[in-house]
Amino acid sequence: MLAHPEVEWMWWLDAGTLVTDMGFELPLVRYEGAHLVVRGDSYLLFQRRSWDAASTASFLLRNCQWSLDLLDAWAVMAPRGRARDDAGRLLTATLAERPPGEADDQSALVHLLITEKERWMDRVYLENQYYLHGVWTGLVGKFEEAMEKHHPGYGDDRWPFVTHFAGCKPCDGRHTRSTSASASGDGGGGKNRSDEYPLDRCISGMERAFNFADNQVLRLYGFWRESLASDEVRRVANRSANPLEAKEEALAFLKKPNEPDPWISDVRKNRKPKGKEDSVLARILRRLGWRSKF
Repeated sequence: MLAHPEVEWMWWLDAGTLVTDMGFELPLVRYEGAHLVVRGDSYLLFQRRSWDAASTASFLLRNCQWSLDLLDAWAVMAPRGRARDDAGRLLTATLAERPPGEADDQSALVHLLITEKERWMDRVYLENQYYLHGVWTGLVGKFEEAMEKHHPGYGDDRWPFVTHFAGCKPCDGRHTRSTSASASGDGGGGKNRSDEYPLDRCISGMERAFNFADNQVLRLYGFWRESLASDEVRRVANRSANPLEAKEEALAFLKKPNEPDPWISDVRKNRKPKGKEDSVLARILRRLGWRSKF
């Protein structure tokens, strides 16, 4: 933040997140006067005092002195060792539904906002009008339905802006629950507080989320991935004699969608059955020694 004073906003994303609505634009005008934008729910925060009232998997932080002060106050529970263990016991005792364990960033922020409400909340915006992030378990299996019936942007049938793979840690060999789970109930994806997900399921979900997002970009250039479980791409018929016009049409769909895109349905109707193929990610993992159980 100090190295880039020209930048107005910083956007934090957990390592286990993917942007899955490629045409979405953050409504920064809405956040005038706010310095922290986090997915959350005021009822859960102040009435229920739930550790799940705000999520730190994806949040916006304005580059200003207020934010630096917040980070300093937030980091008090961060040092590893006895301090973090003691803080974890405090958080479990004071926050509803929090499982035992050392202090984590989400619980520490929730505790800070509750205990020092007068100091911080005037500059905090609890966002729940779109998926600042949604938990993957309730999203990845519905991407095909989302492509056919739903649309990018805002509204109850919107695509998830960010898909969060809480509980998946394929890169470090550990598959443990995430301490940065969804806020406001299930965050669009069901609760994930103590589940440990198999590597196969995590990798499959990540592939589907990546391919769902990639299809949105491929569409701009007249290509399409028929199956979200495959890396095979095919060229689709261009309904326009002008390629630039077709690209502008695709961009317009991402920016200001109105109706479900009939072009996607046409592609799905004309698909031919194919044998199961390994994705690029699966082949890389196999070279590293990982073997699927299925």
